[in-house]
Amino acid sequence: MTAGRATDWRRHRLVGRAGSRPGGQLCSPQNGEITAGLFQWYVLVEANSNYGSDSYGELKKKHHVEGDRSAALSHAEEICRTWCPSQWEPEESGRTVFQTSETSWLVEVTDEWWSEYSGAIRTSEGHFRVTVARLVHAKETPPAHPPEKPEKKAGVIRRAFGGGR
Repeated sequence: MTAGRATDWRRHRLVGRAGSRPGGQLCSPQNGEITAGLFQWYVLVEANSNYGSDSYGELKKKHHVEGDRSAALSHAEEICRTWCPSQWEPEESGRTVFQTSETSWLVEVTDEWWSEYSGAIRTSEGHFRVTVARLVHAKETPPAHPPEKPEKKAGVIRRAFGGGR
């Protein structure tokens, strides 16, 4: 491979155009990894999870969209209007959708219920993010194998009776 080709590879890897295989994929020179081309669009849904006082974003849904970028954007808008984290009921929740960029949204969901314990109306609020993304790289997880068991050595008594040869 010439120096010019290496430069071309870096440029094409970022842009994802030249050297395409059928299906819009580029072959990486490292370990047979596949770098995707322009044709694989996903809608990603991230929701916050709370454990005690800790809160962190977690990928809750990763949906491959057949079609182009506009199909992915349409699907993302539908998810913004209909999807809820597992503890929420879509029909019984309020919803506010904010478009934060051309390809991402922040969705706030609210829920009210009567608390028998406190004898009052309670409100829960949560949010999740929806993003349209183009797959640019994927590498399959190598399969796991159980550890090799070390060969057992016969103990002193077994060796004395001919069990450990």
